[in-house]
Amino acid sequence: MSTIKEQFQSAVKNAIGGDKNHGWGVEDSMEVIDTLIAENCEAIAKDKGLSEELSATIKAVINPSAFRQILESKGVLSENKTKRKESATKSLLDGII
Repeated sequence: MSTIKEQFQSAVKNAIGGDKNHGWGVEDSMEVIDTLIAENCEAIAKDKGLSEELSATIKAVINPSAFRQILESKGVLSENKTKRKESATKSLLDGII
């Protein structure tokens, strides 16, 4: 059985797919979160929630933009200088204000 750190690193590598110009977005963060939950679902059910380690690991990718910047600073991804697509969240908020 692999550790949460190993699962996390593997999920990040899988999301990037070896492409340093891949960027990082919501789908990538969700892929990592989905993997972590799937790999640890028995422990989550048994403990009736996330362990502190799993929770902290998921929090690391909750903000895709901040996580992308971390990956760029570590040299895992090239710095992304392209214009980003409009967030799907923006359309969800239309009409609220």
